[in-house]
Amino acid sequence: MIDGGLVQDGCIDQMIFSVPKLIALISTFMTLEVGDVILTGTPAGNGHNRTPREYLTEGQTIEVSIGVGFIRNVVTSGWTHCLHDPEA
Repeated sequence: MIDGGLVQDGCIDQMIFSVPKLIALISTFMTLEVGDVILTGTPAGNGHNRTPREYLTEGQTIEVSIGVGFIRNVVTSGWTHCLHDPEA
């Protein structure tokens, strides 16, 4: 949801690659540990593929939910902090 409006609604069976395939592939180049999170990207319907194109702007609130809970973040511009020099 963006600012309370539903913009995407997808589920795991709509992904191009299954979760077992993703785990198998990732395991070929790194060791997965308990608690690791695999981010898979966005389901169909993202703003870049809309006409006209829609992008997030500063101040918008994004809420993502799954069966066990949700996370809510506000879009900001630029780095608020970083662990390394982004220019390096």
